[in-house]
Amino acid sequence: VPDDMDVEDFTAVQHPADDLNSDFTTTHFDFNSMHDILVKLDCLGHDDPTVLHMLEELTGIGYKDVPLDDPDVRSLFSSPKALGVTPEDIGCLTGTFGVPEFGTSFVRGMLDETKPTTMEELLRISGLSHGTDVWLGNARDLILSKTASVNDAIGCRDDIMLYLIKCGMPEKRSFKIMEAVRKGRGLPDGAEEEMKAAGVPEWYIGSCKKIKYLFPKAHATAYVMMAFRIAWFKVHEPLAFYAAYFYRRSQKGGFDEGMMCHGIELVKKKLQEIKEDEDSSAKDDDLFTTLEVCYEFYLRGFTFAPIDIYHSHATKFQIEAGQLRPPFVAVAGLGENQDGSRNTRIGLEHAGGHGNYGFQTVVLDDLPANRLVCSGRAEQNAIRDDAGAASADLQHPQEQSEEQQLGLFGFAELEQVGGNNVVVQTALERGICQNQAVFVLVGVLVAQAV
Repeated sequence: VPDDMDVEDFTAVQHPADDLNSDFTTTHFDFNSMHDILVKLDCLGHDDPTVLHMLEELTGIGYKDVPLDDPDVRSLFSSPKALGVTPEDIGCLTGTFGVPEFGTSFVRGMLDETKPTTMEELLRISGLSHGTDVWLGNARDLILSKTASVNDAIGCRDDIMLYLIKCGMPEKRSFKIMEAVRKGRGLPDGAEEEMKAAGVPEWYIGSCKKIKYLFPKAHATAYVMMAFRIAWFKVHEPLAFYAAYFYRRSQKGGFDEGMMCHGIELVKKKLQEIKEDEDSSAKDDDLFTTLEVCYEFYLRGFTFAPIDIYHSHATKFQIEAGQLRPPFVAVAGLGENQDGSRNTRIGLEHAGGHGNYGFQTVVLDDLPANRLVCSGRAEQNAIRDDAGAASADLQHPQEQSEEQQLGLFGFAELEQVGGNNVVVQTALERGICQNQAVFVLVGVLVAQAV
């Protein structure tokens, strides 16, 4: 909206119809009524560049060095054989679990029905999956009936213009037809007769009339190139792939250590439970997606190392001796939040909200100052000497007795509850120094809760 104008110059504003007392207001007209008079900016986040950056850090292999013609990687889009598992093992005809753009059940179904073998076909499938009324009731029917192949069907908006030009139609007219179809406006006046005169088949004309939105090929190309490169790591650097994938899932609450890090049988059981639950929630469906990848992870012979106070990272999965070690945020009830600086802190939520752990809030910092445990303000707990090194008594806290540890680290108000669980006074209330790293000793607190 221009600075010298108000939104009400373009549309009435109203409260939601189902809550007239709501603090929120909505526009009376929808976007489609205003997109020609207002500028709309779509600022979208995307996981793929983040994952590729993580994979570079984990393996030292630059994403630009990953080949786009690897036959084993290409085979994943039609078979899981390159992963060392069979379709019967993982219950899927492809090997694309966890691969961006191609890992959802909807797109895996498209792969099953089209059996792509070339990059061009993958681009078209990407376009088909992102369009509206392009696949279901349209291209899918044409392909299954063998009226058209994947390469013939309309997948991206560019396909229409290039095909019409190939048929001998004027370039400008071909562009205008493409623009009308990709916006869901159907064929312009006179276009159908012109297309028939140029030899365009009836099925192609009918397909154009059904389309409501078409994806741009350049966009599809960028998605497929990133997906292919990530799939390369899945085949050739599997632990790095799973570390990056599980990290992104854990950031969105889609990873639960309790059901995913304790063997394949528990994962299989949880998958079956969610599949059979007719009232499964969106959260369950999200966990199901991760469980599928986790099941494949175990089938490929990999395992998780236990969470360890001295080795686990606050937020990232780490590769250690052929295993993945989960971070603290993988534990139900632990969450990440930023303190306003570059430090990531992990909060253990109140016991009332997550199971009977008997804990109050404790803050964990992912910058472990020699992996120490401390509480209180800096003047209360001096953990460094004048040279900046950890104090001598605190350099090896694991060698202290439990009583010594609790005394050293300033947990002055501890009480035993329910056998092994310990209640810690809320660390935030005691004012933790911003530069201190706060971890709870696994033998004393975390492991017993986990």
